[in-house]
Amino acid sequence: MFPYFVGAGIVLCICSVATCIFSIRRDANRRRIFVIYALITALAAVAVRCFQQSYPDALGTGVFLKFSASLPSVLFAFKGYRNCKTLFALFILLAIILGMIADIVINISFAAGGLFFLVGHLLYDVAFIKEKRPSKRQLILWLILTALMVIPLYIFRERIGSLFYGIGALVYIAILISTVVFSYSLDRMIFAAAMIFAFSDCFMIVNILTDGALIMRILALLVYYISLLLYGTALWKRSG
Repeated sequence: MFPYFVGAGIVLCICSVATCIFSIRRDANRRRIFVIYALITALAAVAVRCFQQSYPDALGTGVFLKFSASLPSVLFAFKGYRNCKTLFALFILLAIILGMIADIVINISFAAGGLFFLVGHLLYDVAFIKEKRPSKRQLILWLILTALMVIPLYIFRERIGSLFYGIGALVYIAILISTVVFSYSLDRMIFAAAMIFAFSDCFMIVNILTDGALIMRILALLVYYISLLLYGTALWKRSG
């Protein structure tokens, strides 16, 4: 069964590179590229999770699959940054790169992967705040939603373990919520990306706390890749 996953990774990598090359054209249709790569992303999510389920100790192919799945999102964002070269675009590009690194590292070290994700979310926040200062309503909404998250953390306190991890989880969730709330007034695609990214992390948290089924793990990864793709495409779109 292992060679089939290697073959799937090669096909995925070829499709990813082809999509990136196609996007370089000046008359490239962003909507068509998004649809094509969304389908590739679905293949990636299934391939990565099934591979990890069957071969948990074989990291090389998993890294190859994840890198291929995230590559176009990074290149789309890089193209957007190259066209406008603003700090907003730079922070978004760096956040997407950190997301790709986190996705790869998290299976080697969960703490390191979580740290990369956390820094990535902070970069998203810095970019959003720099682009448009949050209103008082947004700040109040963020505080309310963050306070409400104490309830599920308290319910699952035994699965979380120590108070240190509980506080760490609350900080991560607070930053995650802020990316959604602060992106609302910027751009519909960026807001959708932040919202989908939050759903991805929610699925991941549910999987950790409840030992979710394979389909839930596939869904978490699929939603995550779609969020990166939206961020990259949105940056490319904003650059003209």
